[in-house]
Formats: sequence, C-alpha cells, structure tokens
Amino acid sequence: YVQSIRSTLKDKGRERFRSFGPLSGLVFCECCGRNMRYITAHRGKPWEKRILTCKNEKGECSINSSIPYDLVLKVIENIVKSKVDVESIKANAKDTLLSKKRIDAYIEKRKKVIDLITENEEKLKSLIKEQFSSGRTIADFNDDYQRISDEIKELRTQLEEIERREYEFRDKATLEARVSDYIEGTIPLTNEIVKKFVFRIVSRGGKTIRVILNDGKITERYFNENSQTFMEGEPSEMGVEKGDKDFIIYEMVKPEDIYGRY
Repeated sequence: YVQSIRSTLKDKGRERFRSFGPLSGLVFCECCGRNMRYITAHRGKPWEKRILTCKNEKGECSINSSIPYDLVLKVIENIVKSKVDVESIKANAKDTLLSKKRIDAYIEKRKKVIDLITENEEKLKSLIKEQFSSGRTIADFNDDYQRISDEIKELRTQLEEIERREYEFRDKATLEARVSDYIEGTIPLTNEIVKKFVFRIVSRGGKTIRVILNDGKITERYFNENSQTFMEGEPSEMGVEKGDKDFIIYEMVKPEDIYGRY
C-alpha cells in the first residue's frame, strides 16, 4: 500500500515536470533571483489554473506574485516560431540528416586514429618485451619508448578533437531536425528547442515578463555580471498575450541591442 502511494506521488511528480518541461530552468524571479516553480492552483476546481510562482516561501521576495503559465508558454511559442527561418531550418535539417557522407567521414577518421593508437600500443608492448628478453638496460630503449609514447599522446589528442566535432555535428543535426518537426506540428515544443532561441525569462511582477533572447554567444556569467543592464535596457519589442480571464505583458530583449556586438 505504501509503495502504491509512493508510486502515485512519483507519477504525479513526473506529470508535473513534463507539464513545466518546455520552460524548465528558464523562468526566474527578478526580485530574489530564484527559479520560478510550476504549480496548479485551485486543483480540481472549475477555476483551476496553472501558474508560475517564486520558490521563495519565506516572504522575503517583494514581488510576491504569480504569472499564468499557459500565457507565458504561448508567448514563448510565438517567439520561437517568429525566430525560425522555416525554409532554412527545413533545408538545413534535410541536408544535415541526409549528409551521411560527412558523418561517415568522421567515423572513418575516428576508426583510422583508433587503429593507429592500437598499433602504437602494440609497438610499445613489443618494445617492453624486447627490453626484458634481451637483458639490455632501459636506457637503450628510452628514445624509442618516448617516441612511441609521444605518438600515442598526439593521436589521442586528434581522436578527442574528431569526436568533439562529430558530436557537435550530430547534436546540431538533431536539434535542427527537432525544430523542423516542431514547426511542422509533428512534435510538441521542448526545453531543448526553447533554449535555442531563449536564454532567460524573468518575472518582473505585475503580470510582466522580460524575455532575454539567445544569440548563441551570451553566457550565464556575462548575464549575471550585467544583469542590471539587461533588465533596465530598452526592450526591442513589447506586447500583451491575453487569455480568457488573464493576461501577460512581455518585453523582448535582444542581447546585441543591450551591449553591442561582441
């Protein structure tokens, strides 16, 4: 019975996380800087609604307000769709996924380097065996041992770089394909897709959010060091998203409009 209750609670937790998924880790409170949390207010009531509220439960946050989750999500969906060059995304996704030759080239490079590493490791083993069987001193083999060891080290460096480039290429291909699928309506919006276009969503209180777009260069450290500039700078676009009984005001900020190109 206890296990059944735990299982039910775990499932509810997963459901709750999935519901918050697209915006997970992106929504912050301007006042205290904490992540906003997702809750269902008035659960089971006719006026039940999903909201985002500050995690600060000690009353130290002066904003002390919630924002409608569904309207925030709608704002982000509109931003993502407006930022996508549909034809370019489709072409890139198609070209990238069908560019099997490029992926095969990475695989072939990786295989050759691994074979060379294995070959040199075998040489090293043979050298050690020869040293023991010949009765000669280690000093007689130092030059060969060092040369082969250096070759292995260099080959491992090459392998790491090849694997890094291959994984970056595969990740880009996968994300481009997912963005294309989302635009075509075959998959829902995901956290990964949102992060491609949105760096941070900040609740400012009074039903207002500031959306910091992701230019591909902005970093967490840079934002934290210049957060005041980001929050006080003139937004590039403003608007209102309305629901049946609620609304959200959004301010959209492009990083390059705040600090110039870098």
